[in-house]
Amino acid sequence: NVYNKKNLILEIIFTMYVIFLCIYLIMSNETITNLIFIYNLETIIIDSLNSIFDLSFLYANFKASVKRLREIYGYNEEKMKENININNISFNNVNFKYNKKLILSNFNLKINHGDCIMINGVSGVGKSTIFKILLKKVKYNGNNILINNQNLKYIDNNILKENIFYIDQKIKLFNSTIKENIFFDQAVNEKVLSIVNLKSNEILNTEIDNLNSNLSSGQISKIAICQALNSNKKIIILDEVTTALDTIEERKIISNIKKHYDKTLIIITHRKSNIDLYNKIVTLK
Repeated sequence: NVYNKKNLILEIIFTMYVIFLCIYLIMSNETITNLIFIYNLETIIIDSLNSIFDLSFLYANFKASVKRLREIYGYNEEKMKENININNISFNNVNFKYNKKLILSNFNLKINHGDCIMINGVSGVGKSTIFKILLKKVKYNGNNILINNQNLKYIDNNILKENIFYIDQKIKLFNSTIKENIFFDQAVNEKVLSIVNLKSNEILNTEIDNLNSNLSSGQISKIAICQALNSNKKIIILDEVTTALDTIEERKIISNIKKHYDKTLIIITHRKSNIDLYNKIVTLK
């Protein structure tokens, strides 16, 4: 990882510097005492640099964790202007270019409360872009995206955050237990865990390492889905999340969400499986 690589680079640079310095000092007829003093001084300096880098690394992780917590638990520093439930979303002949390349052309989609929708297509056709526009993660100047029949431009960002839980392709879990990743400081909700068949106390108390490397991609996806269900947000968007599961597990989880939760579920995927579970399928080319 980046942290280990930078530490290694610092050590290599330091070692090379000390070697060249010693050669120079020996050629200058310096005493052994002076060489030892300089070596110790350089050791102190490099340790100090490492400490500074450690602090910057921890701070970066802290900032990323705070941002993710706000996304999961809907925390906002500013009070919402209005308490609005999103009941319908309309994309009407949406066109979108990125770096002069046409990504979306005359895209149309009507999303109603309770829909289960598949957005299908190969990589690079704009599947994720649709919802990055919706969440205002990318700039869009058009007037043809409506929420509750109002122009997206005039919808407060906090309303989007309160209603929509979007899980992107790069899921990053906290360096904590699975239980704390899902429920934070809340009580365990057995209903949430049963949806993805994640019940064992031993599993819940598993400590997730900093790189999430002690979990499979399927386990990470299940934990992220539990986070979405526990958030109580009415619209869940899973961006290539279910493709980390086999089709049987995928079917069980989607069926369980539809059966036990009153939510709008949108699955972005390059894999076209379990198509009978969806009331709308959109294929991008």
